[in-house]
Amino acid sequence: MNEDAKLWLLPQNRIRQFYLLLILNFGCIVALQITGAELKNEVASAGIVSYEFAGDMPNAQNILNSWDAETKITVGINLGIDYLFLLLYSQAIALGCLLVGQYGKMKTSIISLIANLQFVAAFLDAIENYALIQLLTGSKLDFWPSIAYWSALPKFTLVAIGLLFILYAGVKGAIQKK
Repeated sequence: MNEDAKLWLLPQNRIRQFYLLLILNFGCIVALQITGAELKNEVASAGIVSYEFAGDMPNAQNILNSWDAETKITVGINLGIDYLFLLLYSQAIALGCLLVGQYGKMKTSIISLIANLQFVAAFLDAIENYALIQLLTGSKLDFWPSIAYWSALPKFTLVAIGLLFILYAGVKGAIQKK
């Protein structure tokens, strides 16, 4: 490993890493919003999120049928971007937990647990995306919508826990500094 890479990994560079991850996350969010906008309709009022939470084959098929061929290509692009996004958001939230957890003088075990749960969320997101792609490419297996649903639900929960922890530890740290 060269010296520049070693310097980048030092703990004192975590703030820079966090800001870089925020910028990259912002880019992915913009791309997801742009590609996701045309996925919303009367059947899929929340766009891709409606598809993630379809839960069963009739609902998933109804959503898929509400999208024309071009829109289905956009769904695939959106899911592809989401694979990049899951790598970025999980790292950003985990690093955010480490940074504000230390700032808020939280227990190391709690910080570590919540940070590591973000990688579980990313893994669940990857499984969810795979299930949605299977449906998008024509699979009629009844378990794919359930897999997507039961991957999405804990994923969103774990991400929310991470974000709420960052907010809580940040506020706690700010109060302690005063």
